Amino acid sequence: MNQQVKKTLEKHFCDVVNGYHLINSDPIKESTWETLNCQIFKRAGINASNDSGSHLPGKDITSDIGKLSNKTSKYINKNLFHISSYRNGTICKNETDINAIIEQIEKKTNYDYYSIIVRKPTAKDMTITYDWFMIPSHDDIITPSKYNWKEKMNKSDTRTGWETDCINGSSMKIEASLSYQLWIKIMLTDELYNKYIVASVKSNVAVMDYGSLYDRYIKETLHH
Repeated sequence: MNQQVKKTLEKHFCDVVNGYHLINSDPIKESTWETLNCQIFKRAGINASNDSGSHLPGKDITSDIGKLSNKTSKYINKNLFHISSYRNGTICKNETDINAIIEQIEKKTNYDYYSIIVRKPTAKDMTITYDWFMIPSHDDIITPSKYNWKEKMNKSDTRTGWETDCINGSSMKIEASLSYQLWIKIMLTDELYNKYIVASVKSNVAVMDYGSLYDRYIKETLHH
């Protein structure tokens, strides 16, 4: 992504997120991020459409920049957060070799980027800080085959899933109890942060209610 596009996206990200929080105190999560992400692209002059109605796993948005899988998360500490990926119940019920499972998971990838909005906990002054990252789907940090996998066993010596080693603090796991969903723990090194950050914003939440917003709209409309 060139710097001019990034600068334009940064402006519209801040505008859209701050606009959302004029009314809403709830953090931006899940399908709300898909809607706002589309708005950001469109305001920046980038064609984008929300694909959530297609019921296909993975890809959420198709845009001129590429196909996106949208994720929302919250920082566990300063540089660490989790995202979920595919559910793999069908694959894991028919296959026990983790290498074969990983191969099938990677074949399902139908997007070019993870578009991730990560938030810090709501502050005492009722502000929420967000970071927006766009991580290419082929990056090592989110590619299962780049990790070394091993079985997870419970006290009864029953397999409960698989987990990986860590690569610079990042790791993955597949949990049987969660429909064999792939979970990715991302540790943001300085290099990763600087490479994939698109924008950051600190928003005041619920600045006005719906009535106040409508009153302001009417006043501005009549004034013009």
